[in-house]
Amino acid sequence: MKKLVFLLLFVVSTTHASPISVYFSPDDNLQNRLIELIDGEKKEIKIAIYTFTNRRIASALNRAKERGVRVELVADVSSAKESLPYGTLEKKGAKVHTFFSEATRPSNRALMHHKFALFRENERGEHIVWTGSFNFTYKATRQNRENAVVFSDQNVYTAFSEEFKRLISVPKE
Repeated sequence: MKKLVFLLLFVVSTTHASPISVYFSPDDNLQNRLIELIDGEKKEIKIAIYTFTNRRIASALNRAKERGVRVELVADVSSAKESLPYGTLEKKGAKVHTFFSEATRPSNRALMHHKFALFRENERGEHIVWTGSFNFTYKATRQNRENAVVFSDQNVYTAFSEEFKRLISVPKE
């Protein structure tokens, strides 16, 4: 699967079919870039994120829910237990999943370390993928050196969507 995603990224980057944007924090204010995408979504947002503590991003997702956008998240069990935004989003009607690894021993447990967001339909009808090293935290926004790659491509969107389905289908411990 990883080879397929890298191949798709190469094809996308070498054709003129899809614009690609690359952002770096703290200079490019990734928080605001992400919120712009959330605010522009019309149908569905799916997020796989390791750490999520940024309340401004959570507020944007709550606004999306209020507009009728379907919001679904998956987070690693270690992060979900410590993060207020997950509970707030769940109360607002977002579907929130907790990822538990297949390993049964805590010392062997694999992390769900993804950082991606899928936007099903923006104002131009595009499928958008946001991915990179950016966790949804204030430190990642203001202090850390992080990155995000944002692009529109149906094949890449489908590949990430399939990974999201795999993440939420892992049985709980």
